[in-house]
Amino acid sequence: MLTAYLLSYAASFLQALFLPMLSLYASTLGLSEAEAGVIAGVGTFLYVPVSLSSEIIARRYGYRSPMAAALFTIAAGYAFLSVSKTSLQLLVAASLVSFGYGIFWPSVEKAVSASGGSANTFSISWSAGSLTGAIVISPLLQLGFEAIYITCSLTALSLTPLPLKLAKRSLQNEGAVKAGRLWHSWILSVGYSTSAGGVLTYYPLLAERLGLPGYSVSLVVFIMMAARTATFYILKETKPPAVLSIPLLLAIAATPFNTSVTVHAILAAAAGAGQGIIYTLALEEIFNAKGAYTSLFEAFIGLGYSVGPLFGSGAKMVGFEPLPASAAAASLLSIPGLRKKEVRL
Repeated sequence: MLTAYLLSYAASFLQALFLPMLSLYASTLGLSEAEAGVIAGVGTFLYVPVSLSSEIIARRYGYRSPMAAALFTIAAGYAFLSVSKTSLQLLVAASLVSFGYGIFWPSVEKAVSASGGSANTFSISWSAGSLTGAIVISPLLQLGFEAIYITCSLTALSLTPLPLKLAKRSLQNEGAVKAGRLWHSWILSVGYSTSAGGVLTYYPLLAERLGLPGYSVSLVVFIMMAARTATFYILKETKPPAVLSIPLLLAIAATPFNTSVTVHAILAAAAGAGQGIIYTLALEEIFNAKGAYTSLFEAFIGLGYSVGPLFGSGAKMVGFEPLPASAAAASLLSIPGLRKKEVRL
């Protein structure tokens, strides 16, 4: 169990760097914000079909070997990013990283749920990795993108033996409920990741455009993720109305209209809290189904990470700010899932 939590921590650390670094790297290569959003969105979309296919892979091979192969693929993707110089190369490399994560996350979720792990502890483990990654975004930028991507590749490669140390467990192929009855979880999963994907892709570019201090990206991303993690803890004791997540998700839309990093951090905290509410709602239902639908859950998460950047890119092409556009999309996508009567924290 501890190994699974450690792997989720480490993988999240690397993933926290993925979209911010990708958008900033695209910018240094002369690509526009809209083009960077397309690369992030299209590159992330591969996560969706791969996550869906991971269910078939898990039934045939379990979750240990696929998880090790996924980490190797992530390492290869980061290695390719270190030498990418064109938009096509960036897209292929980003897709390779997404391919690996599309196998990894359903596998690690199956490992945790099959061992009787809790949704909250799992959420805290990967969020802690994301927090650590967020802290080092700005300092790592001083090293240069080639060095960053090589380091990420070597880190992922060093993790590949760990999944093989996990205990073998039987997998639950039949859920406690039918997948269709979890429709609100699928919707909330898309809403959560649309919000997060928009912030991770476009805030670094916004900070660069506004000439904000170098630490601003790490600070804002860290605050968003810290608020999300704190929400996981708070929801163990306090049960606020789930609809509160909507105005919280929308708060980040105000960032382009203010140049204060402090204000940006406050708005990011609100967005993180909103993400924490809807993510916890979605994941609790999946874990209650004994891990039978983790592949479908991750596919919808991947869909949101694709929708957020793409929606923002489309808005930028017609003259609107991308970050507010992705925040609005996240809120609108989440509302139907929150309208279900039973969906209350």
